Amino acid sequence: MGASAYNLIEQYKDLILGQYIVEIGSSRGEGSTDYLLKFSKQNNKKFITVDVRPEVIDYYNRLQDNTIQAFDDNGNFVDKIDHNICFAYLDSFDYIPPDDSINHQWMKDMIEDYKQRNPDNPHLWLTNENSAHHHLERTKNLLPLMSSRSIFLFDDTFVPADLEHVTWFRDAFDPSSKEYTSWHGKGATAVPYLISLGWNVLPRIKREGRDDYVALKNFTD
Repeated sequence: MGASAYNLIEQYKDLILGQYIVEIGSSRGEGSTDYLLKFSKQNNKKFITVDVRPEVIDYYNRLQDNTIQAFDDNGNFVDKIDHNICFAYLDSFDYIPPDDSINHQWMKDMIEDYKQRNPDNPHLWLTNENSAHHHLERTKNLLPLMSSRSIFLFDDTFVPADLEHVTWFRDAFDPSSKEYTSWHGKGATAVPYLISLGWNVLPRIKREGRDDYVALKNFTD
């Protein structure tokens, strides 16, 4: 995870325009959802969080807070949003990192959990291809709703050659291979798609932790 990369909204809050902040993939407790909800309150924004887990959706809707709305991640949530999104944070459908995570029980349990939730739909099982496809589809859902000065942020997305801190991901790839300079992770297909439409990759915030995330903007400063 990109070490709370969502706080880069603070750096660009005076440059983006729009009433809505949208998060695909909710957290509970300390994390992106609570952070973006607090930011929305402080900056007079509307906040929408989207997740596949009914208990998470119920938790946030029971807050009875006019700032936040929570919806199921089925694509229909786009009908609830005006064409006025200033910031979209995508961190939902998990992916399998290129390190040794696949050998750990927590990852095996996660893969099994995805399969048990959707036993008859392999497109919703945990694979990197499915993760990338999901994030691309949600990007396409949100794209017509983005304001003329807005930002997409993808967590767990990277080009191995560009990593300075998450070196165990970088070192999992052969430097002479095409994969070394290609996009990987959740935004593996969404990011090239946005770039092809003229969106520009933002410089990463200087941090000592993780740098496996990417943000893109559709405006010039």
